[in-house]
Amino acid sequence: MSMARRPYAGPRLIRFLAAMTVAVGVVSALWGVAYAINGATQAAGPVTVPVTLKQPLLHPDITVEAPQVRLPEGASLQPATGMMDLLAWDSTVLEQLLSRGGAAVTGVCLAAAAVLLRRLLLSVLEKEPFRQGNPARIAGLAGLVVLAGIAGHVLVQFAASLVLTRLKLTDCLHLKDVTPRSAPGFHSVPPKTLAEDDPYGRGRQRATAAH
Repeated sequence: MSMARRPYAGPRLIRFLAAMTVAVGVVSALWGVAYAINGATQAAGPVTVPVTLKQPLLHPDITVEAPQVRLPEGASLQPATGMMDLLAWDSTVLEQLLSRGGAAVTGVCLAAAAVLLRRLLLSVLEKEPFRQGNPARIAGLAGLVVLAGIAGHVLVQFAASLVLTRLKLTDCLHLKDVTPRSAPGFHSVPPKTLAEDDPYGRGRQRATAAH
C-alpha cells in the first residue's frame, strides 16, 4: 500500500509566505526612502563617504594619520573595514541624498521583488509553476538583485566625488573603488542566452503532455 507523498509546503504556508513577502517589501521601501529623506534634512551636518589615499603609506595601520593630507576644519579621516571614511561637516542636501540613496534604491527594489515573488508563490499554490510570465518574473528578480547591489556603490561614489571637490581634497584623496566584483556570471552571460535557454518552456510542454 503506497502512502501519499506529503507536500513540503502546504497552501496555508505558501499564502503566509506570500503575504509576509509583500509586507517585508513595503516596510523596506518605506524605511529606505525615509532614511534618505532624513539625511536630506540634515544638510550642513556631517556626511561620511569612503575614500582612499592616492599615495598609500608604507604602514596601513596609520593611514588615518596621513601627514600629506591636510584636512580643512570640520573634516576627519576615520578607519573603516578595508578602506577609510572621510567625515565632513557642512554637507549639502545632494551629498546627503547620494550617500544614503543606496538604502532607498535597495528598499524599492525589495518591494518590487516582493511583488514578483508573491506571484511566483501563488502560481505554485495554484499548481501552475510553469505559468506563462514566470520566466520573466525570475529574470526581473535577478535584475533587481543586481540593481540593488550596484546602486548603493555608485551613489556613494558620486557623494564622495562631491565631498572631495567641495573640500578641495582631490589632489591627495580619491574615490575608493567599491564597485562590487562578485558574481561575475551575471555580467558574462548575455540576456539572449538566458532567453534561449528556456527551462520553463520545456516544463510547460511536459506539464501539458502529462495532462
